[in-house]
Formats: sequence, structure tokens, C-alpha cells
Amino acid sequence: LTNAYQQGLLHGWEEKAYRALKKNADGVPPAGSPAVGREANREYLADGFAPYVKGRPHAKPGDSDYDHGASATLEYALSDAMLSRMARDLGHDADAQRYAERAQSYRNVFDPSTGFFRARDAEGAFTGPADPAQSEGFHEGTSWQYQWLVPQDLPGMIGLIGG
Repeated sequence: LTNAYQQGLLHGWEEKAYRALKKNADGVPPAGSPAVGREANREYLADGFAPYVKGRPHAKPGDSDYDHGASATLEYALSDAMLSRMARDLGHDADAQRYAERAQSYRNVFDPSTGFFRARDAEGAFTGPADPAQSEGFHEGTSWQYQWLVPQDLPGMIGLIGG
């Protein structure tokens, strides 16, 4: 929806779309909803990252963000960045600032000892293989591939990886 907003496709529906996006960004879907949404959002909001919990039973059919906490964190942070821009444009300045700060959460899954993003467990320790070519903690990709999912802060990401 943020892309549709940026393209001017939500004319007349901007505030309604913003409220729906804000509800998603600040909560988790109700238990009765078939959507997974930001399933690990409680931990993301409290700790700054979605934990990777290997073998955790799925609460709903399909995928679980707990299966790939590192990439979920990067995706949540990017979504927060996009929502921050929409909030700013619509005059929701406090929300814009809050989402912009949360967009920096990508930094919380960067492991300086490897120079790559890695999953963290529920206690905050880096977990899984340190090899960036492995996909544990990532969804349909590896740390090598996901390292570029920080378009909201390319200078910051480059600073982390040493460019």
C-alpha cells in the first residue's frame, strides 16, 4: 500500500490505508485471522528484532516469521521506513519519527564479527551458522542476498559492512 500511495493510486483513501498499515505495523493479527502479518512484532517492538526460534510450532497455517527472524527483522524495518514516509506526508509527525527510528532496527541483526546480518535467538544471541551463504534464519535467501534489503539507509548499511 505504501507503494500505491507513492504512485498516487490511493487518492481519497490515503488516511484509511494509513490507519490499516499503522494497525499492522503496531500489532499482530488477531488469533482468528488467517493472516500471519507481523507475527513476531511483539518481540520486534520490545527488543528491536524478530527472534529466530527453530522448531517453534506454527500458530497458523503456512509460514512463520519465527522461522526466519533475521529476514523478518529486515523486512519489518523496511516496512517501517516506508510507513514513516507516508506518515510524514500525511502530517502524522510523531508517527513518522517513531517509524523512522524503528526502520533502523536492521542494525540489530548485524553481526560485526562476521560482517553480515544474522539471526538472533529469543535471548538476543546470534544463532545459526556464521557462513553468509547459509539460509538459516532467512526466508528463501541467504545473508549474502539479504544484506541489500536496507534501501532506507544505504549509507548506514555500507558503513556496517565496511564500504
